[in-house]
Amino acid sequence: MKELTILDTLTLSVPDRFREMNESEKKSLRYVGSGPAAVLKSEEDHMIVNLGYKSPGRLMSSLFSEETLAKGAEKGIRKASGAYGYRLLGFGECRVGGKTGTSFRYTYQVQGIDMAAECCVVKVNGTFFYLYVYYREERKEESCRIWKEILERVRWAA
Repeated sequence: MKELTILDTLTLSVPDRFREMNESEKKSLRYVGSGPAAVLKSEEDHMIVNLGYKSPGRLMSSLFSEETLAKGAEKGIRKASGAYGYRLLGFGECRVGGKTGTSFRYTYQVQGIDMAAECCVVKVNGTFFYLYVYYREERKEESCRIWKEILERVRWAA
C-alpha cells in the first residue's frame, strides 16, 4: 500500500498500482476551483483519485455544511461538464475513515468513453476535504469496490 497525507490530518492508503500524477499530467486534467492537493492514477484499473481541501477558518466553516459545499461542487462540475453529457445520479452520504460526509455521483463521456465519478465532502476541524474518484462505467463494479476500500482505510489525525 502507498500512503499520502494531506495537511497532517487525512492519510489515504491506496494499492501500490496507484501512482501520484506529475504536474504536467495534472495540468492536462480539467478542474473546478483551485485544483487538487494530490491526484493518484491506476492505469490498470482505469481510475483516478483526486484529493483536495478548503480551509475557510473555523468561523466560516461553522456556517457551512458538507451538504452545502457538495451542492456547490456539483453545480460547478455540472456547469463545466455540460459539453461532456454530464448527468447527476444523486446525492447521499459517504463514510470516509469512520466519518460521515455528503457525496454525489454523476456520469459523463470523454472521447466516446462512458465515465462515472463520485465526490465525497467531509469536514474535519474546520477544513473541508474533497475526495473524488473517476472511473470507466464499464468497470463500475470493480472500481466501486476499490473506492469503498480506499475510503474505509482513510485515517484521520483529528
